[in-house]
Amino acid sequence: VKNKNPINLKLDKTDEKKVLETYLKTMDTSTSTDVFARIARKKIYCTNCKNLTYSFENPLFLNVPLKDIMFKLNHPLATQYARNPKGLFENTKNSVVTLAQGLEYNSLINDFFGDNAMYCDFCKKLTHTQMNDEIYTSPNVLVVAMKNGDDITGRVAAKLSFPSEFDFASTNYILLKNQNNEKYFLSGIVFHMGESGSQGHYVAVCRDAPNASWYLYNDNKAIKIDYSDTRNYGFPCLLFYQKFNWTLK
Repeated sequence: VKNKNPINLKLDKTDEKKVLETYLKTMDTSTSTDVFARIARKKIYCTNCKNLTYSFENPLFLNVPLKDIMFKLNHPLATQYARNPKGLFENTKNSVVTLAQGLEYNSLINDFFGDNAMYCDFCKKLTHTQMNDEIYTSPNVLVVAMKNGDDITGRVAAKLSFPSEFDFASTNYILLKNQNNEKYFLSGIVFHMGESGSQGHYVAVCRDAPNASWYLYNDNKAIKIDYSDTRNYGFPCLLFYQKFNWTLK
């Protein structure tokens, strides 16, 4: 799958449309892009010269790092929590991270200064820069990729809460909204079973319509299940949300 390099032109806010038009002309048009890609807009603001530039790209999934979300949105001092022998942060066991927090985290403004300062093409030097991402247009199938940490720096034991349906139009995280088609239903989940990210087993559950039956896919077996059974399948590392009234042509 080709993920087109972002277009980043030195244009002011009034020329944002030109940046997008340039990007759309060069955007990859593969089936994978048509199904999974969204258009994301990155805003880059130099606090020194006050210039704002834009970049557009088409990521194929939404990254939701649970540990980073926990530490930044819920528990600023969570990195000081003691880890148990299995590498879990004990104090996070009763915490819940939601899909809405994942969207919020992806839209946060990040500051780059000091050793992380960024080069400004207008100032011709490293400056304190602010950057944030926004969802410009929504995909037909939204893939949410979740990670709860790693074996080296530790993992969180937070519970993940995600809805069976949600409406992008009711959030502040998408800029261009098609009011008639921003509703999604949960169509698939990939679970990781195991206490370590470096080993374990993966299974998937899927359905092809909002009211259809769920099926478990485990190696070469496919069996019909109740959705309530998925609570025993481990950590949900991938979520697939499909737009209502959309089918692959």
